[in-house]
Amino acid sequence: YTASHYYSIVNDKKRMVEEAERALHADPLSLMKNNQLGEVLLYALRPDEAEKQLLKTIEMNPAWRTPLGKLAFVYQAKGDYEKSLEYWEQIRRAVNQPGKGITGYIIVLGLLGRKEGAQPYLEQLHRRVEEDAEVSLDGDLAHCYAALGDFDKAFYHLNACYEKRVGNLMFAIRYPLNQLFNKDERYWQLLERMGLKQYYELPGQASPA
Repeated sequence: YTASHYYSIVNDKKRMVEEAERALHADPLSLMKNNQLGEVLLYALRPDEAEKQLLKTIEMNPAWRTPLGKLAFVYQAKGDYEKSLEYWEQIRRAVNQPGKGITGYIIVLGLLGRKEGAQPYLEQLHRRVEEDAEVSLDGDLAHCYAALGDFDKAFYHLNACYEKRVGNLMFAIRYPLNQLFNKDERYWQLLERMGLKQYYELPGQASPA
């Protein structure tokens, strides 16, 4: 299980799935390990298999929101933004607290070109940061601004994640959220600072920098 997380960080698509499958075989009723397999199948660019695995995980515990969010990312990866939005709407309503459970919702609204509709929720994220000094939402804000097309603000917050060592920075380097950033040379500069650039460049293909 831990090895699968490691191989997902270094973008070894074969090993991340193999290790998740091995962990699940040893503990087939584990919700965490079922979810992990679905998650790494998505990172490994196998969205159809990820969808099947995550739906199985949701059947095991429909109240657990984590696989719902991962499934929303699957539909985002497949270009079905409306279906992705349906899952984020479900999560947003279930959480039902201002500034919480809305990041994916904002991202997909941005991808759908519904920027005006996303603004009230973006303001909720900023308000939550102002009201709770213990909360770091730089990762959330980076993804939201990237989806909304404001890359200066996106990379301001993404670099803040790096400086603060905020863990959710890792979502920005994984598929499909990395697609929001990876056409900008600042993304590759950040990966280089993290020591991960070599793992994400395609063979024979240099970064935009």
